[in-house]
Amino acid sequence: MRANLVKSLEMWWDDERVRGLRLVFSDGSETPVYGFTTSVHSGSITFGVNPIDTDPHPECITKMWLLASHSGARLAKIHIETSRGQKFEQGPSGTDNAVTIDVGSGLFVGMAGRHGWDIDAVAPIFLASPIAKIAVGNITYTPHPSKTAQGITPVALNEAYCSNPADAPGHIDWDFSSSQTREVTMSHDMTSTTKFGGSVSVEVSGEVFGVGAETDAGFEWSSEQSNTTGSSTSETVEFKWSISGKLKPGEAITCKAIVQRGTLDLHYDATVTVTLKDNTQFMYPESGRFKGVSYSALKTTVETTRLPKQVCPMWLFQYVPTDL
Repeated sequence: MRANLVKSLEMWWDDERVRGLRLVFSDGSETPVYGFTTSVHSGSITFGVNPIDTDPHPECITKMWLLASHSGARLAKIHIETSRGQKFEQGPSGTDNAVTIDVGSGLFVGMAGRHGWDIDAVAPIFLASPIAKIAVGNITYTPHPSKTAQGITPVALNEAYCSNPADAPGHIDWDFSSSQTREVTMSHDMTSTTKFGGSVSVEVSGEVFGVGAETDAGFEWSSEQSNTTGSSTSETVEFKWSISGKLKPGEAITCKAIVQRGTLDLHYDATVTVTLKDNTQFMYPESGRFKGVSYSALKTTVETTRLPKQVCPMWLFQYVPTDL
């Protein structure tokens, strides 16, 4: 059995028997043609593995029966009915005794059987019970970023300059205040969210990475364990700053609001545990890409310089684009 739903069934037959079968799965993978193709007859049925407005669940098979050929040694016909009203019945006539298949939950996940030049035997495989939960755990990242500075760079959210000429009669007030928002995102590129039609939420137990506090060596990644629902998270963080003071004659200042922006693109390996409503469980390995964007705490800096005489008062702002 594969850890996918069958998305489509393709079939080839002649006037006596089914010659070939092929399955395409919900993750886009497909089997080879079991048996052989033929130009005499062919047909296929595609199942809706994703939710729709009228049905939040994947399309299920509600009825299936098979017919053997007149000789009794080959597959002759397949009959399928689905929860979304599809009917599929293809193949030549055969014996009068149909073999009814127990479809269980109706979630079609594969086939077992035997073939040579034709389909000698076939056994459709269904999940016995609907899926209750999908959990992703035992996640390892390569390379692990903890205690490293990979992908961390400074970003100036805002910058301002103010000056008071040397021959000014007295102090002037300055104020550097504003706010900006950024998106903190974490995502695992997971086929588990589509293998079973996307109708079951995925619980992910793994590490959450953030840009830690500044150390003598600079900024480094830190991590902590977290449980989330869904393969991706997004959070808006707001950075606010407000500093002020007075400038003496002949002084100038440059103010900056700075954060450290960290980006990650890592390979991960994990174990997926699927729990059915009858408490049956099965597991399979999962791997993919993890991508994340995080920010450090805000830091403001003020640099004071001396001015030559004859400089007019100046108070300038430079706004950095919000998509940095």
